[in-house]
Amino acid sequence: MMTSTLRHFVSRAASAIVKSSATRATVLLSRGTLHPVPHRQRSINVPFRSFHQSVARYSNAGLTAPEYAKLSDATMEAVYEALDLYAEEHDGVDVDYSSGVITFVTATGTYVFNKQPPNKQIWLSSPVSGPFQYAFDRETKEWVDIRGSGDTLKGLVSREIGVEISDEF
Repeated sequence: MMTSTLRHFVSRAASAIVKSSATRATVLLSRGTLHPVPHRQRSINVPFRSFHQSVARYSNAGLTAPEYAKLSDATMEAVYEALDLYAEEHDGVDVDYSSGVITFVTATGTYVFNKQPPNKQIWLSSPVSGPFQYAFDRETKEWVDIRGSGDTLKGLVSREIGVEISDEF
């Protein structure tokens, strides 16, 4: 449920975008969906990103605390080992693993990986693409972004850093 302040902000931002377009569209914010209605054209529904819809699939509700601990520890170890090998081969790159947090410093910026036991998630802060929250998907046996991108932890690390993480977990 959106707060009135957030709804007002989104509505004003949408109005500013619409006013700057040549189509003279009007935008209405209703029930988590933006409805562009271009002047003298049929209406088009564009889905508004809903956090609650995507969280349902990757909620980790069935994952027990010991299962999460085993999976997240194995994942963090695999990530650390892959990043450590990369750091040994490249100058100006540093990696540290301490208290369940991996810090990976590159010329691009600092990546931070950390476990979130209360949520049974692994969080990643990327200097390139921003923050991500990953939950374990039992079907694919991957840590998947819960906010709807469908991206995996291994996929993002491979794409942004160029490091392949083993399938040990």
